[in-house]
Amino acid sequence: IGAITATGVTVGGVAETATVSKASGTYNSKNVATATTVTASLATGDFTAATGTDLSNYNLPTTVSNTTSTIGKANLAVAMSSQNKTYDGTTAAALATGAITATGVTVGGVAETATVSKASGTYNSKNVATATTVTASLATGDFTAATGTDLSNYNLPTTVSNTTSTIGKANLAVAMSSQNKTYDGTTAAALATGAITATGVTVGGVAETATVSKASGTYNSKNVATATTVTASLATGDFTAATGTDLSNYNLPTTVSNTTSTIGKANLAVAMSSQNKTYDGTTAAA
Repeated sequence: IGAITATGVTVGGVAETATVSKASGTYNSKNVATATTVTASLATGDFTAATGTDLSNYNLPTTVSNTTSTIGKANLAVAMSSQNKTYDGTTAAALATGAITATGVTVGGVAETATVSKASGTYNSKNVATATTVTASLATGDFTAATGTDLSNYNLPTTVSNTTSTIGKANLAVAMSSQNKTYDGTTAAALATGAITATGVTVGGVAETATVSKASGTYNSKNVATATTVTASLATGDFTAATGTDLSNYNLPTTVSNTTSTIGKANLAVAMSSQNKTYDGTTAAA
């Protein structure tokens, strides 16, 4: 209301006027770059004379325009799907094709869209417990307009985030060196310090590790011929993280085995009781 004014002649120092009631007009273009003029058509009923004005004294215009009008750019909305990877010791997030979508205004019932080509983003943390957000920076060249979409009509965002992303725990790899003992009639295997090693992902060229304190394991058999495997059960308390390793980023194994272990033969001890015979001129002893 009040966008259109109507002024007639001046009578006694006062301009004759009318109010114009018109709800809508039309831009010469829907696009930001070329939209400069708004035109509204007018009918007799759109005019209401002010006090002292007689509209029958006037030719009423049928159109009115403004040539300094503009259409400002809309914001192109972008969204990123949840990103989930396994812990690798970095904040890098590899983005699949279609991970980021871009949507503009709806024209004729169809939303204007663009594809976004972005290969990577960054987690807010490299650690499983605190990694919740992936953010990717965006440049103009990352956007490709769909048919019917003119990206010059939009403010293109420079970043996009997803706050429901996660990093899953990696598996901590454990290995046991070969265990070899002499037959003692049991399946018990005494494990020396360092018999079990634990290795995680490589960060900056250095593998994350932990020491494993486990005193004993069990052979699959007590017999020399069939004893090939030693297995030890593991608990969380058996692991001690090395400097720079956060064990909360890992699934800790509950067992470790070595399948090249052996039990060596024991020496069978023999003893003879005293032997006594009557002299018969030989060394033979029955």
